[in-house]
Amino acid sequence: MVILQEGHYYPFKVLGKVADVNGAEYYKLSDPNGIKHLLKAEWYAGYELEAGRTVVCHINRINCSGRIFIEPEHPVYKTGKDYVFEIAAMPGRNEDTVVVKDVLGNLIELPAEDVPPGAKNGDGIKCRVTTVKKGKPVIYPLWSAPDYTGLTIGNTYRLRVTNKRKRTGGQVFYMLEDDGGKSYPLRKKFYERYGFGSGDTISCVLKQKSDAIYFEPVHPYYRKGERFTFKITGNDHIFVYPDRLEEAVILQNDFGKNVIVSRKAINPENISGDTIVCLVSDIVEGQLILDCK
Repeated sequence: MVILQEGHYYPFKVLGKVADVNGAEYYKLSDPNGIKHLLKAEWYAGYELEAGRTVVCHINRINCSGRIFIEPEHPVYKTGKDYVFEIAAMPGRNEDTVVVKDVLGNLIELPAEDVPPGAKNGDGIKCRVTTVKKGKPVIYPLWSAPDYTGLTIGNTYRLRVTNKRKRTGGQVFYMLEDDGGKSYPLRKKFYERYGFGSGDTISCVLKQKSDAIYFEPVHPYYRKGERFTFKITGNDHIFVYPDRLEEAVILQNDFGKNVIVSRKAINPENISGDTIVCLVSDIVEGQLILDCK
């Protein structure tokens, strides 16, 4: 059996289309182990996902409950590469947005301040594709793309929180600035409970996940490589690929999402009443990765 891993690519076979009770259509794909996955068809018009075809899919994410999110390789765009996107509307729905068009006709909104001064309808803007999600590229105009040149993966840097900004797809980011005036985005939803405010100076570790480089703020409480006591707040189940459910417990995390841990991954000796001691083995986008053995 092939164990699917987050951030890796695997061949999937397109089995055809199915519809749900509301009439919404989905592509049904089979992974290397024959397990079925569904993709909303409207997101992938232009991908030519005909039945019988084999397509390469990226494992975008495996969440804490074991659910797997896949993304077929885009027929044109590759993550980390630069492409020209045509401005289709200035302004967009709001005065502070600009709309660009991709090669499949999808419209993508960008903050107007990310677009070079003097740009107008019909102009091409060179952008970097940071990922593809639901069939649409997530892009940064190179004019405003973060520049990590001279920084080292794994090193810690002191950065100042300057403001919050909306970017592609309505995603909200804290904007961080270094002593040289270079600016870096930090996805707000992962760190809302960290208590960041404009003007704060925070420590961040430069990390890399798949093809993406990003800053991970030092956690306000938990530290990688140290043991902490967590409160057990309930029971749940984890989906274990390819077809099994395992009993799990929910551990309280006051600084982000609660953590779900399989009972099979717990040493009973670490439990005392309704608490358990676990090692923080990593922190990824604000989410605790725990070892409770």
